[in-house]
Amino acid sequence: MAGERKPEAWIGRQVAIHFMDQRELLAILIDVREFGFVYELLDSEMQIFTPWSAVLWMRLPGDDAESMRRAEPGELG
Repeated sequence: MAGERKPEAWIGRQVAIHFMDQRELLAILIDVREFGFVYELLDSEMQIFTPWSAVLWMRLPGDDAESMRRAEPGELG
């Protein structure tokens, strides 16, 4: 991963996403682009595109991951 920028370096990993509307969820980061990113819901193959403007921040989950909620398959970001 040397030389890769975050969050590009996190592609394929589980991330914690915090949205502007105060929702937060755990998901798998699939792709990162200048205008947004694609994530996959855990335990699902559903992929969702989200523009960066909808997100407060994103990070790798830490010890608090168990307390974060997982997105439901019908939920969109």
